[in-house]
Amino acid sequence: MNKNVFGLVAIIEDCRINGKNNPPLPAWLEMDYLNAIYQLAEFGAKNFSRDWNSELSQFYLAIAAFALGLPKTAQVLSNLPEDEIEEAFSSYL
Repeated sequence: MNKNVFGLVAIIEDCRINGKNNPPLPAWLEMDYLNAIYQLAEFGAKNFSRDWNSELSQFYLAIAAFALGLPKTAQVLSNLPEDEIEEAFSSYL
C-alpha cells in the first residue's frame, strides 16, 4: 500500500481544520466528506499490516484520529516525524 493515500487525506484534513482562512465545508457535502474519512479509516483497519513502515502507520493513525473527532492528535501524527514525537513523549515522562 502506498502511504500517499493516508498522507494526502491527513494533510488535506489538517489544513482544512487548522489552516487559516479556509472556508467551511458546504453543508450539502459535509456528511459525505466525513463518511469518506471514516471509510478510509475502516479500510486501513481492515488492511493493516506489520509490513507498513512507521510513516505509513503514522498517517493511518492520523486518519483514524480524524475519523474519531480527535483533530489535535491527528495533527501531531500527520505533522511530526516519529523521532520528534518520541522526544516530546520522553520529556513528559
